[in-house]
Amino acid sequence: VLDAFAGTGLVGLRAATLGARVPLAAISPGMLAIAARRAQRRKLRVDRITVDLTHADVSVPGAPFDAITMVFGVRYLDDPSAVIRRLSALLSNDGWFVIMDFVEPGGSLLSRLAAFYFFRVLPRIAGTLAGRSDLYERLVTTTHAIRGREQLEQIVRDAGLSVCTTRVMGFGLVVGIVGTIPEGTIGLPRTEAQQR
Repeated sequence: VLDAFAGTGLVGLRAATLGARVPLAAISPGMLAIAARRAQRRKLRVDRITVDLTHADVSVPGAPFDAITMVFGVRYLDDPSAVIRRLSALLSNDGWFVIMDFVEPGGSLLSRLAAFYFFRVLPRIAGTLAGRSDLYERLVTTTHAIRGREQLEQIVRDAGLSVCTTRVMGFGLVVGIVGTIPEGTIGLPRTEAQQR
């Protein structure tokens, strides 16, 4: 399981707890060091790979992977479909690409109340407590850029994947999608670096 944009490794460490071989891939050595300390405390083995996953010729040792996870990373990408497409080339033909991110919820009164809290109240409280309001303003801005569930599903489809499962969580604020390489496709095109 490749944990893409792994940050401090919360998702990858959970996969390792379940017995998966997990490379944690991210651009920040500092975040990966935190993940390594967490893994060590839990006696888990994970590989750390410092890599810019947005690069056109991204290559990650251990490919192809049975699954790739990208949790709360889509909103920070300039062209998420292009990045997901390139990473999908690292996926085995029957593998899963699991994407989860914040979205603008729609519908019920409860979802609208949760959105009010998430977009208006939380950034002010957390920004004040952390002394970094810019981080929470960026969270709001980037989440608005994704918009809703349908738009996140379209990003996955534009990457060349089939959406096989979508799950809405957190009063509509979080959407999880499992994408697969379309049936009959023999992998997505790999770059020269990925073929090495």
